[in-house]
Amino acid sequence: MQRRLGQDRIILLGTGFGSTIATRMAIADPALYSAYVGAGQIVSPRADRERFGYERLKARATAAGDQESLAQLRISGPWPFRAPRDPAKVAAFVKVARKYHAPNPPHQTWDVLTAPHWSLADALAVTPGMRASEAAFGRAWGERFDYASLGPDFQIPVFVIQGDDNTDAPLPLARAWLDRIHAPTKALVVIPGAGNHGLQTHSRAFLAALQAHVRPVATAAP
Repeated sequence: MQRRLGQDRIILLGTGFGSTIATRMAIADPALYSAYVGAGQIVSPRADRERFGYERLKARATAAGDQESLAQLRISGPWPFRAPRDPAKVAAFVKVARKYHAPNPPHQTWDVLTAPHWSLADALAVTPGMRASEAAFGRAWGERFDYASLGPDFQIPVFVIQGDDNTDAPLPLARAWLDRIHAPTKALVVIPGAGNHGLQTHSRAFLAALQAHVRPVATAAP
């Protein structure tokens, strides 16, 4: 990427669970990067994130006086996707999640196929790549991941750009992590209304955050 862009140092962006890998890259080789940006920064085990998502749905249903959804959540419990899965629990949770879910990209497949920087081969490699990752790391890799390795000391600026309605990477958990770490510069930029796919659904806000907060710091880096 450095050769392709003609830059000695580049901005490292990590999204979703990829943010855990990118964070460790930023710590291991800071000389390669002018800044690190976490988009949907994951900092805690799946069980903690699922519990947060469950409580979020419960709070929204309670605020709306939605007794039907509260009844569905009592059926599902906070961890309906854990093995062995109970289809009834999964169905109950999904019904409520769809009702209170943040916006998702309406045409994700088409977005991939028409992306200017992706080839058809790249698009076709997505599913095999996910399978290969699972085969290499194991299904429970996300649970066994050493989350304590995500800091606390960074030698480059760190930014987290996160939607306030992200359930895969809850904002309060990311904020607490950012508060704990040490970096030359660090900042949290919240995108209102953005969820798990905020980079796609709120792309203009995301770009504006990069230009306003990240670019000045990255371009000033020696």
